[in-house]
Amino acid sequence: MYCSALMSNDFKLGKYDAIELYTILDDIKTRNKHVNDGLKSLVQLLREHDIKFVVVKGQTLAALYPHPEVRMPGDIDFYCDSINFDKAKKVLETHWQVQMLEDEDGEQHLSFEHDDVHYEMHYRLMKFESSSNQKYFDKLVNELPFASIDVEGVAVPVLEPTFNLLYTFLHLYHHFIELGVGLRQFCDVAILVRQQQFDKKRLQLYLKKLGFTNAFKAIGVVLVDRLGVEEVLFPYTLSKKDRKYEPAIAEIVMKRGNFGMYGRKNAVRSGIGYYWETLKIKFSHYFGFFMLSPKENMARLLFSVPKKMWQAIRRR
Repeated sequence: MYCSALMSNDFKLGKYDAIELYTILDDIKTRNKHVNDGLKSLVQLLREHDIKFVVVKGQTLAALYPHPEVRMPGDIDFYCDSINFDKAKKVLETHWQVQMLEDEDGEQHLSFEHDDVHYEMHYRLMKFESSSNQKYFDKLVNELPFASIDVEGVAVPVLEPTFNLLYTFLHLYHHFIELGVGLRQFCDVAILVRQQQFDKKRLQLYLKKLGFTNAFKAIGVVLVDRLGVEEVLFPYTLSKKDRKYEPAIAEIVMKRGNFGMYGRKNAVRSGIGYYWETLKIKFSHYFGFFMLSPKENMARLLFSVPKKMWQAIRRR
């Protein structure tokens, strides 16, 4: 998106920078096409076997962009409920000959590679530390109807618009409060807000029930003040209090990058140094942004942090 913006605004670059820009942009477009092909193959395979599933984030959000081909692609995330999960696993292992691996914490998904595309098959769409939040969110996942979006001529099942905005925000905020998140995730939420297909009152109800209203408004400040989303489109009136977190949020985005990959001494996700360093970062985020989501942050401090500390001690 950055490369595309430079080119569309006729930004003057030196010869070698211009060549590098074109190369990067061409690589992104090629990768998007390849990931879209993987998504279409997945949809076709699961539909052939009458498996109910829903695809989230990634290419389904890219399809909403004015120029989907320039959004940096990632992996393909999809969710199957308890009735369909084992069936989907068997079909994928049989027809694609893939080996599925449990995620690091063993709490959300299995992952696999196929034709140079990374997939995550979720049996839990979002992990909460608060048990009441988990119960409420899981209930919404399994009760709300699905929608669909066109990706290169294929109707891909997605979350209905209001819940899709909620989930996309929660995914952003979860990674932000843990280790950091990149600008791409803010752009995804901005696109959904500007689409104006969500039910404002229902969204506000979900956020209030889960205890994320303040967090959503703080993220909204970034969308409005940094990304140019018209404030009238945002489902809350933003106050001076909401804006006080914006400098700190922006600093973390610029320092930590995509899913907190940068700004650390220990880049590799292993070893005692990594675990203690990341725990220190998480503590600073939990306390620094405590009032944005107090219910979930309190549960993190009571349950998640002791668990992670114990894991770190065991790795010494």
